[in-house]
Amino acid sequence: MLALLTLLALVACAPPAVVDTADTADTADTAALWEDAAPNESLSAARGARRAMSAAADPRCTFYLDTGFTGASYTTWSGYDLNDLSSLGLNDNIRSVRCTGGGAVRLYDGRHFTGATTDWIVRDRDLASSRGFADRASSVVFGW
Repeated sequence: MLALLTLLALVACAPPAVVDTADTADTADTAALWEDAAPNESLSAARGARRAMSAAADPRCTFYLDTGFTGASYTTWSGYDLNDLSSLGLNDNIRSVRCTGGGAVRLYDGRHFTGATTDWIVRDRDLASSRGFADRASSVVFGW
């Protein structure tokens, strides 16, 4: 429980980042997963269901430096619009985008939400071929 409170405090103070604690769950968390599971459901299936519920309740988008959702990435949650991607090393470097939990993003080729823009994107594995927008994004608006 103390570890969970510490994690929540760190997430509240830190910029958006991906934190997946499901595979490092302590004994109490593992017991809770079993309690949620149906009698014939495996622990793996229960964890998968919990992750799916968490994603649905927590809209987020991940930006990848390579096509096909590969390469270095950065994840942001709803409410975190990014007005200057250069501070994250992402300016003119995003090649694919994947959003979950009902999230979507709009990319702009100028800082501070200026210039050419894309339609709302939920999932795009190759921004160059589908939208002609690879390596152009300088700011991002998050929607859901």
